[in-house]
Amino acid sequence: MAMCLSHSRTEKGTIAGLRLRWSFAMVVWLVVSLLCAMPCDVFARPPSKCRLGNQSDYVAIASASVSEDMRKDLRLRVLIDALDDVDVVFRGQLARRWYLSDVLETDSPKILEVYDNVTVLKGSLPQTAKDRKAYIIRERICDGGCWLNALPEVFDGRDEPEVTVLAMTNSLSGEVRDRRSNRVIYTGRVDALAGPCDPRMINGDAVARLIASPGEVDRLRRAYPPRSDEEKQRDEDLIIRRVIGAH
Repeated sequence: MAMCLSHSRTEKGTIAGLRLRWSFAMVVWLVVSLLCAMPCDVFARPPSKCRLGNQSDYVAIASASVSEDMRKDLRLRVLIDALDDVDVVFRGQLARRWYLSDVLETDSPKILEVYDNVTVLKGSLPQTAKDRKAYIIRERICDGGCWLNALPEVFDGRDEPEVTVLAMTNSLSGEVRDRRSNRVIYTGRVDALAGPCDPRMINGDAVARLIASPGEVDRLRRAYPPRSDEEKQRDEDLIIRRVIGAH
């Protein structure tokens, strides 16, 4: 009888422990989801197609076999993807930035950025070749109430360091329209449309090296082929099991 009671208590304790771990995992997931939805500088980021963070496309990041040298290669590998996504790459100093849209009326404001001392690394900017200026239209699409706190600051000055900008060939028909109201908000010069990656996240020196070294690009493509969806799903399952098992 005593043995039966002991076995029953052990079984109940095991079940209770599993329930506690599962509850903890669900709480962690809920907290992360809520934080990602918060309208603050850190978490309320607009959705982006910039692939600079997608290292898991090429290796299991949680793997103990990933060396520091491999991580350096991976940062270059995802940078190659970002370069593949754009037509134009240039270096320059941000001289001025201002909103074309009324930020109180739209959650997808368009912004005009003007760069000085521009050097084109990839693609062609005919007007820029004449005066070394680049006029770029950037659109910040917010994913739920980010408003001003997730938008770039208005800038007017020439003290910014040189940055590398990934951009797309201008496809606008001579005028810039507000996404929500569809009214014309700008009819001046536009050399290109800003790509999805924030220039502050771009390693300019690495971009220049990759563009000048097609052999290195080929090596990285061969060394790190894209992983399958099944492999990436196994990574996610492993992380969940680790979280549940640790508590």
